[in-house]
Amino acid sequence: MEKAVVAALEDIKGRDIVVLKVAHLSPLFERMIIASADSTRQVKALANNVMQKLKAGGAQVLSVEGEQTGEWVLGELGSRVVHGT
Repeated sequence: MEKAVVAALEDIKGRDIVVLKVAHLSPLFERMIIASADSTRQVKALANNVMQKLKAGGAQVLSVEGEQTGEWVLGELGSRVVHGT
């Protein structure tokens, strides 16, 4: 799943993409994927592309927050979390 998320972020020119192993810090998530964008419009586009690609691949998107303003977006994908700023 990380590869699909990273590829979707790279499609929209996400910057500073990092995949962190956080299972030892929290029982809620195994991985956290973080990316930066140059504008709120790009943050929204990154989030939209990630969610569309994952849904098309059969993954379940549990929740998405922060889409309205686009200053940041957090997507919960079960054992993975995607954060864009």
